Amino acid sequence: LGDGNVIIDDKGVRIVRPDGAITMQNGLMHNAYAVSADDPYYMTTTKNEVPGAEVGPVFIPGGLYGYKFRARSWYVCLKYSADGSKRKETGYLDVRDGLNAVAFQRYEFVHCARYLIFHYWPHADSGKHSLHVVNGSSDKKEDRIYFQLIEKGTSGIQKCVIDLGKPTFKKRDVTFKIGWVAAWTPSPEEEIIFRMKSVIQTDVL
Repeated sequence: LGDGNVIIDDKGVRIVRPDGAITMQNGLMHNAYAVSADDPYYMTTTKNEVPGAEVGPVFIPGGLYGYKFRARSWYVCLKYSADGSKRKETGYLDVRDGLNAVAFQRYEFVHCARYLIFHYWPHADSGKHSLHVVNGSSDKKEDRIYFQLIEKGTSGIQKCVIDLGKPTFKKRDVTFKIGWVAAWTPSPEEEIIFRMKSVIQTDVL
């Protein structure tokens, strides 16, 4: 059944574009829905107990003086600047939260698709770290909706898929966080280096 654009057969109900591409299959649209991000970034800030010391966002494009990795097309974090491991030498305090993580960015969207997907790209020179997505800006495990370990040396885009359940069409916000612990960090100078390629909602994986 159908007129060529709307087809009902043993494959279900499909809406087909004039060029033959299927835009809907059984009520699921083959597209991506908008996810908005805070501007300026909702990012944890470093703290230093030395008067006049430089502080700023934990993740910096290309890093700063003293960072080994300097390409501005990647975010870089020097671990000791946020975990207090060189407090005596530098004055930098531990700004990690209850998940041993720091906020990278907060995202807001209308929950209109099943899956929320982060395409996260760690650089091969990164130390071991963890990814967390939490409801709101919580630092409690019961509010965490995604967790993944990124081993040292991992490279390439990581597809982080979160099943949000049946769409509610209500506003939601989540925070993407990155964490680490001392046991994973052989040197305080170890860096976390990454890109966030995209963040989307979709019904089709």
